[in-house]
Amino acid sequence: MSIIKFTPKKPVKPLFAIKLPPIINKICSFLDEKEMELALKVALKIDASRMIAVIPVSDIEGNDASILVLFDFKYRLKKPKYVIPETEMGFFDFRIYDIDFNKNIDLEKFIKNEKEFAKRFF
Repeated sequence: MSIIKFTPKKPVKPLFAIKLPPIINKICSFLDEKEMELALKVALKIDASRMIAVIPVSDIEGNDASILVLFDFKYRLKKPKYVIPETEMGFFDFRIYDIDFNKNIDLEKFIKNEKEFAKRFF
């Protein structure tokens, strides 16, 4: 009889987040979670199997907004559970970018460039 050793999965880590403009927040409020995820993936050129999450946030001044968190994980059938890392003060523990939505956006290309940048400098 053989012994099986179970190795727990590593937690899914966010790569970075993007601040969503208010108009996208309003549009997404009319969609269910799957439709919203599909629309964002198609519009922002995100790989269909990449894990993303839209998180409602408030800034220091109390303004409500949403951020799109992109994870370094691709899934096939079922989206895994995730925890958004934050500091003791309640701030997020990853980069949040404010990008220009008036330009052509390709987030998979951005992810590739970000990983190459991190390898060189961190």
